[in-house]
Amino acid sequence: MVEDALPPEGAPPPIPPAELPEEELIRLVDEGRIAEIERVLREQNVRLPQVLEQLDRVLADGLGNLATALVSMLIGRFHVARASQLAERVLTRADTAGADELADLAAALMQQERLITARKVVDAALARDAHHDRAQYLSARLFARRGALDDAFTSIAKVNPKVLESSGLLLQARYALLSGRDKAYQSALALAKKAARGDDAFDPSVVEDLEGRIRLAALDPTQPMTLRTSMALEYGSLLVEVEKSGVDGGRFDMEPMAYADVGTLVRRMVDAIRSLGAPLTMLYHATEDGEIVAAAMSRIAEVPYREWSSSREVEDGAWLAMGSAGTHPHLENKSVRHLAEALSTGELRTAALILPCGWRGPIVPDVIGRITGDDELPWAIDDEVDDTVELFFDPDDESKEDAADDADVLGRHIERFGGILRAAQVAPRPGHVPFLDETPVPRRAP
Repeated sequence: MVEDALPPEGAPPPIPPAELPEEELIRLVDEGRIAEIERVLREQNVRLPQVLEQLDRVLADGLGNLATALVSMLIGRFHVARASQLAERVLTRADTAGADELADLAAALMQQERLITARKVVDAALARDAHHDRAQYLSARLFARRGALDDAFTSIAKVNPKVLESSGLLLQARYALLSGRDKAYQSALALAKKAARGDDAFDPSVVEDLEGRIRLAALDPTQPMTLRTSMALEYGSLLVEVEKSGVDGGRFDMEPMAYADVGTLVRRMVDAIRSLGAPLTMLYHATEDGEIVAAAMSRIAEVPYREWSSSREVEDGAWLAMGSAGTHPHLENKSVRHLAEALSTGELRTAALILPCGWRGPIVPDVIGRITGDDELPWAIDDEVDDTVELFFDPDDESKEDAADDADVLGRHIERFGGILRAAQVAPRPGHVPFLDETPVPRRAP
């Protein structure tokens, strides 16, 4: 493959692409040629404001279906700003939009974490067609993201198994298992295995292993499942802080942390590691944010920290410190491969200040400070490490106080589930796995 050569010095600038005449854009919009509109946007033959002007015209004409398809393309393909506002405008014409198009829009919104607006769009789709399979499936995913596993199972159980296919049926089995429906779990798992004949990518061990851990923990199926418990069962991970008011199962509505919150959280994480009985003798980091967290943990735990490299030998008691578990390592390829191997084999334990739910983080850490809807941190990526860490322990900095101070509850959780928490296990430990973006929280007690 030959790379594009740079223009010679002093050469005239490249000729910009020809702009599409307005009447041609109008024709493409009126004919509903969404793929063609996407193409001319990518080729810069038309500018985004021009397309948004056409959206205004289409909405004024009451063409909700066309407007929905146009906005779905803009959100899903170009990740435009103000995605929620665009979708809200489409909803004013939802009575003229089809369920298929509304489901497409909801899926695009979910990809951008616009969950509140996505729920409105899904509800509009179901108002058009209460039996719409994709809308019911997306509804189930949204319920699960908010921790309502009973509702998630009820929604996904309405979807035609042929539409769900093996992966969707496996998700249905997982919802049934985590909402205490043993018979429904067995049925959904059997259907998933039947539908997966010849599918080499199908792996039922995700839910079968979860079933084994649930039985090992001897859970009472009549008791609500907490976020901490679900994280322990699904990933062997310890969650330190949950949202103070318990809204949405203690997962959403966490504000971005103040510096004082970070200091408190890091101290709680170190205390939790000690309570687990897991060794902590060395800290590594692979990102700028991770270095700051490693420095803060080092100050409290009184252990050294350093940057990860391909030459590191993983000793028992070594931990990788992360700011956000959704951030990939900022290292040269050889070191990244070496790190990935240490994580996949479970050799290296991990601790992250935050796990941003829904961001499809590459791994779920052993110890998680808190789970949030975003990965905002109070410092900038180029802030000085020592100066930033000093702010964590500044007595004059005010805390947001939006996390539960439940040391006794956490202590009982560690005592109850220590046997299945990955960090407490001796080598060889299970490897780290990717985060599923609809981690369940509570289920209703009967």
